[in-house]
Amino acid sequence: MTAPPAPAVEQRLIDYSAALVRARRQKADWESEVARAAQQPATSGWRLSSPALGTWLLLGVGGLGAAFVAVCRWAWKWRKVALQLIPGIQQFLDAGGDGASQLKTALSASTDKAVKVTIDTAKRSLAQ
Repeated sequence: MTAPPAPAVEQRLIDYSAALVRARRQKADWESEVARAAQQPATSGWRLSSPALGTWLLLGVGGLGAAFVAVCRWAWKWRKVALQLIPGIQQFLDAGGDGASQLKTALSASTDKAVKVTIDTAKRSLAQ
């Protein structure tokens, strides 16, 4: 015949059984949470630390800067042409003379070589 278990041992077995039930319940809750999270689509987005985005931003800013410089140079060249042509034409009008030779002489005297090249380029492009 076996002796009945001691009350302390019996209480420890009951506590162990309750702890085992709690652990299994927590594991089941965790597994269901993982399964639910696996079924949801992943959230995506972009970050400023993306290397590709940084490269495109760098190229875009550099390209805009180069375009801005090119437009400024073009505008400055035509500003220079206008500032040199207007006094030449005004000088011709003030002279009150008649004829294309006087206009050519007045314009030739008031423009430098770069402006003359620009005018010649414009004339050639208009003639084509």
